[in-house]
Amino acid sequence: MIQRAVPFKMRDEAGRRLGALVDFKRDGDGWAVRVSPTKNGKVVRRGRWEQAGDQEKALANAHGRTKAMLRRYVRKLNLLAEGCHAKWVDRKTGATLTLRNAEDYENDPSAGRYFVICEDHATCVGVETKAMGRSSSGLDFCDECRDAGRVAS
Repeated sequence: MIQRAVPFKMRDEAGRRLGALVDFKRDGDGWAVRVSPTKNGKVVRRGRWEQAGDQEKALANAHGRTKAMLRRYVRKLNLLAEGCHAKWVDRKTGATLTLRNAEDYENDPSAGRYFVICEDHATCVGVETKAMGRSSSGLDFCDECRDAGRVAS
């Protein structure tokens, strides 16, 4: 097995160096590749092995997967810098929604641990979990999104 460390020139919110560890191995008559994320040079979780055929395809596969991992890291760090956990455009209304901590807004904790905010219309709703927040739509809590939804249909 051949291992190659790929350091990214970036750090996470706790200041840990981010990177990836790429493993190559001969598998029967071809090659397999595995890409695992690292923080401070330690593997966070092992990636899965993927068959790549010849050596050229294995290198291209590893390069593509490390680039995708870097894009995910950058997106997550940018969201955390903005103070939100997730940001997306609602498919039904076209409005921009964000998921943020309720503690940041000094509101009543009984409303929920997180807020889903309709950035376009400045309305919000409290939810208990991140999963509940990600599954909500602007139609669930924003009157203007509901009105826009009725006009569109």
